[in-house]
Amino acid sequence: MNQFGAATLVISAVFLVVATIFVALRLVSRIFVARKVTLSDYVMFVGWALVCALSVVIFNATANGLGVREGVRPYWKVPLAKTEYAFTVLYNPALTAVKSSILIFYLTLSKGQSFFRSGTYLTLGLVIVAGLGLTLVNIFQCRPIAIAIQVPTPPGAYCIDIVALYLSAAPVNIVTDIAIFFLPVPTLWRMRLPKRQKIILLLVFGTGLFVIVISVLRTVFLLHAAIARVTKINPPGVHDLSYYDAYLFLWSAIELDLGIICGCVPSLKPLVARIVPRIIRNPSETSRSSDRGPITRDSTQPPIIASPADATIQVGIKNAQDMTHETRGPVTVHEILTSSAPTSGNQQSSAEGMAGGTTERAPFFDFVTLMYPKSMLKMSNQESLVPIAVMCVIFFLWGFSYGFINVLNAKFQQAAGYELQTSFELHAAYFGAYVFGPILVARQTLKRWGFKATLMTGLSIYSCGTLVFWPAGLLMSLPAFVIGNFIVGLGLSVVETAADLFIALCGPMDYAEMRLNFAQGVQAVGGIVSPILAQQVLFKDISDAEALISVQWTYLGITVVTILVAVAYNFLQLPEASNEELKQLGDRRREDYGTAVRGIRVVWVTLALGVLTQFCSIGGQEDLQTKFRSFLTYNEPNPYPQAFGFLAIGNTLFAVGCFLAAFAQLFLKPRWILLGLYLGVILFSVLSTTMTGYTGITMYLLLFLFNAGIFSITFTICLRGMGEHTKTAASIMTMAISGGAPFPIIQDIVAKSHGIRHAFCVNVALFSFGAIFPLYLNLVPAARKQVDSVKNEDLNHSPREPSQGSVT
Repeated sequence: MNQFGAATLVISAVFLVVATIFVALRLVSRIFVARKVTLSDYVMFVGWALVCALSVVIFNATANGLGVREGVRPYWKVPLAKTEYAFTVLYNPALTAVKSSILIFYLTLSKGQSFFRSGTYLTLGLVIVAGLGLTLVNIFQCRPIAIAIQVPTPPGAYCIDIVALYLSAAPVNIVTDIAIFFLPVPTLWRMRLPKRQKIILLLVFGTGLFVIVISVLRTVFLLHAAIARVTKINPPGVHDLSYYDAYLFLWSAIELDLGIICGCVPSLKPLVARIVPRIIRNPSETSRSSDRGPITRDSTQPPIIASPADATIQVGIKNAQDMTHETRGPVTVHEILTSSAPTSGNQQSSAEGMAGGTTERAPFFDFVTLMYPKSMLKMSNQESLVPIAVMCVIFFLWGFSYGFINVLNAKFQQAAGYELQTSFELHAAYFGAYVFGPILVARQTLKRWGFKATLMTGLSIYSCGTLVFWPAGLLMSLPAFVIGNFIVGLGLSVVETAADLFIALCGPMDYAEMRLNFAQGVQAVGGIVSPILAQQVLFKDISDAEALISVQWTYLGITVVTILVAVAYNFLQLPEASNEELKQLGDRRREDYGTAVRGIRVVWVTLALGVLTQFCSIGGQEDLQTKFRSFLTYNEPNPYPQAFGFLAIGNTLFAVGCFLAAFAQLFLKPRWILLGLYLGVILFSVLSTTMTGYTGITMYLLLFLFNAGIFSITFTICLRGMGEHTKTAASIMTMAISGGAPFPIIQDIVAKSHGIRHAFCVNVALFSFGAIFPLYLNLVPAARKQVDSVKNEDLNHSPREPSQGSVT
């Protein structure tokens, strides 16, 4: 046995022994102390049994050359192939069982917390589906199956690359690890527990952080193995990866054993409370107990309930405090978090009488926040500054992400040798997701849970998408890149729906367009910074598959930062706007919003026209981006600066345009500004198609400036008067961003058939159609009355007459 193989054997054995001890203590705690065995316990036991089997496989592999860097002996090859196959078949079921046990335990904690419960169900479903799918793929990794253990592989047989498969599954593994770590944190943080108990609970659940670290370390060695296979340093007949397999086996075993340990720790509380009660009990409780005389109670002091929903809770707490060890037994972490106090005798009758004859089970905690933020519809401009500043972080991140993805897509095409058409497929996947995300995910989450939950959901989906780029880069797979772009677009569409609406509603409505234009300017700044960082620093030397694999950690970093931002937003006190409050705001100008245009309420006419023109304007905006290089080289074959520099100038003009549009609204009505912007983009679209050289390029760049404020003003105007339908209207308006999917393809078709100059007639047509909307707003009296704001339009003030010049 080689030295590294021996180390693998010893370390795996030590971790297995420790995990076995924790499983044994868990069973003792549940069977003999708590006297209650749950589904979570059974599933964990199954996971432990599978890990034991996997450890036996590792022990066998170390005796047959596992860990040898090169030159595996011939008589080792077949046993190594058998152990590798057995390992790949056992790993995913074991991992699935361990994670499922933890998540099933979470389900018992999430009663009464729909968002926590939904997140747990979603993660559990992902774990089970991914585990089942990967297990089947591993079983049938070769055709026929028996080929998996034959060395060498017979001619005509086919086997998938196991290292590539594991790397492709790594994003799902890391995402679920992070989800399992963070899911209970908000719940535990809000609990009304004594300080010592809260610290203990956070430390108990925080042990999952070690599993995340091990998952990342395991992926490091998978990447080394992948790069070794891509580079083929040694001739194929000599080159083998038993050395990397040893790392894979070792870190996989440690990951599973640590998962078992972390999953068992919360269930040890009854045993610890029985053996060392002073660790868990509150010092103040011990002092009070000694003053009253000896007691036999092992339970901890229940959490303080700040605002109980009914008298049953208070009676339950008193009963829990008065119960003895003989009548109740030790309190587990599960019971502290979820169980209700049993009642008996006259106490139960008293509770029933106080609660109107009901005996509803009441938990030992509440999630009532002592300080609720003020409703965003009641905020003044000064009060809304902090929430808007916080939300601008989201805007910057999503602008940063969009610019980053554009550069990555270009590098992927270069490394894989794909044609230009591929960029349109990736672009269409990203913007096509906007058809589904706002209406299917954002709208439901906004209406049920509010802005904070919607932002967290969108950021979580986005982080999953960034991790998909990991296996996509490794496999150089176009379908994987398309899927990654779609998931990223789906997540950002959910984030954009919530963030745009939040900015529009947070503060007096007469400043809504100004706020959103400013936030869009911040987003544009992110779109300027990220391409420069990606092009000049991160992806500067990316030209082949090996280099593309080496930057995978960039995506892990983005994912981790995104998840940390989502968690941070959970702890922020963000203002909300209920459907009832939105209805009240709409009713205050019922006469303005209730007028009809040809028998249809003006608000619905405005929304319909706004969606159509937004669809076209976004299509025109994306045409500017996708055909920028083609237009530049058509006008100037050797431009200075190069295309990247000119595009940075265009993005900078876009950011400046957003800030100028926001500033202009101090003096001009939004509908006037919108009309001026449309006239500007039409004019410069025509000029860019008729002029050549640097003059034509300048006209083209000015399109970025005038296009900047169109989205924000259109979005905000269309929300006026929607009342309780505001969140639905915002979702529909965000869906219109899907216009970025078809029009670049249409423009490319025109370019191929009629030339690049005629292709930009598509822009002229799109912006000309979009101009119908500002013309409608300025020429139809009912529309003018609807969209013109009034001073102090919020729930704290009575509505006033339209501001200066609002009726023309």
